[in-house]
Parts: sequence; structure tokens; C-alpha cells
Amino acid sequence: LSDLRLPELGSAAGLLGGQASFSIAGNIQLKGVVVAGDPSESVAILAINGQPSLTVRNRAEAAPGITLQEVHKQHVLLSEGGVIKRVELPVAATLKVR
Repeated sequence: LSDLRLPELGSAAGLLGGQASFSIAGNIQLKGVVVAGDPSESVAILAINGQPSLTVRNRAEAAPGITLQEVHKQHVLLSEGGVIKRVELPVAATLKVR
């Protein structure tokens, strides 16, 4: 079961006949992620509006009106006012652990 992978939000919407609408969050930088086996324990390190970085647990509020929806290896999905925003991890921040 540990290899079970759930489809991403966009893929799931396509399967159900819908379309996922994504926006890019320009004022939010993704500094790092920890993807846990239990998604509720996954966290993201975010810098919002040039403020110091903060660690945000999955499904928690990152800032007023901004909730961390999903944490993935290379990106996160945030919900801001009902709009899903995708924030990519910079290539330079990617670290492969063997």
C-alpha cells in the first residue's frame, strides 16, 4: 500500500469530466517540502510576500485566506479564495536522497 499514489487534482478533475483551474502564485515562494507517508503530516516551507520562511502543515492556513491543500515532491497546491494555486519548488532546491 505504500506505493499507492493518488492522482493529482488536475488528473482527478479530468477523470470526472471537469477541468482543474490553476493559477500561479507569484507572491509565494516554495523553499522546501517534506512529503510524509501520511499526507496529513506533510509540510511545506513557504515565504509569502517577502516575509521570513514559515513551515506549514498540509491542510493548514499559511496566511489569512491561504490554505495549503496538497504537498508533492516538486510543488504544492494552495487554495486562496477558492482558487487553486500551484507553487513549484525551484530546481536548485531539489535534493535527491538515496
